[in-house]
Amino acid sequence: MSKDNSFDTDPNPLKGLSRRDFLKGSGLVGAAAVGGGLLAACSPQAGAPTPAAATTAGPAKAAFEIPPAPIAKGDIKQTESADVVVIGAGVAGLMAALSAAEAGAKTILIEKSAKFNARGGHNAAINSKIQQSEGLKYTPVQVVRDLARWAGNRIDSELLMLWANNCSPIMDYMCDLAAKHNIQVLRWGNDVPTAYYPEYKTVHMFGAMDQTILAGMLEKEAIAKGAVIHYTMAAAQLVRQGTGR
Repeated sequence: MSKDNSFDTDPNPLKGLSRRDFLKGSGLVGAAAVGGGLLAACSPQAGAPTPAAATTAGPAKAAFEIPPAPIAKGDIKQTESADVVVIGAGVAGLMAALSAAEAGAKTILIEKSAKFNARGGHNAAINSKIQQSEGLKYTPVQVVRDLARWAGNRIDSELLMLWANNCSPIMDYMCDLAAKHNIQVLRWGNDVPTAYYPEYKTVHMFGAMDQTILAGMLEKEAIAKGAVIHYTMAAAQLVRQGTGR
């Protein structure tokens, strides 16, 4: 949306943006990725470090603004280097790790739980090749306008347009992976675009209404592309060096 609250009617204002570039720039992903990071694998038994006290006078700082004390060398079991470190093995984190590894980056993903996390099962996209095979064709600007209207315009329309214009190649990519793994992509919903509150048949489910099927598929692909996944490993600190990384 432009500053005067009008929508850009260009159906694809991000021409030339690849699926991988979109994933890099959108944070679609919902997980924290750190480029050029140094991963310190800490003992699971070690307690969380106590935040260091603020040393300068001024307004009180939130806990997350105060750097924690350095991890003791004795608590570090091993050190691994990577181009990209992804924190969290949900669908977003697994997709981020897969995208980074596919691009040739040395990738490490860490997750505090014993396995990946996935909830729900609906994955929305418009103009996927499956939808097109069903005869469904949606205008991104119109879809975003409807969603904005339903939300009383209390949304980030530019972010929503980013999704609307780029979700189809990402969904097509995941559907191709599903075919490779013999996972059926199921569809759900009604297509009633003429109603006052139109319904768009956007849902794609991988195998069933079970997001762990999609997460498991992405995990296998990420590992196959060279990503290293460490489960039962919680992130302890994000250490910034002089360059800010």
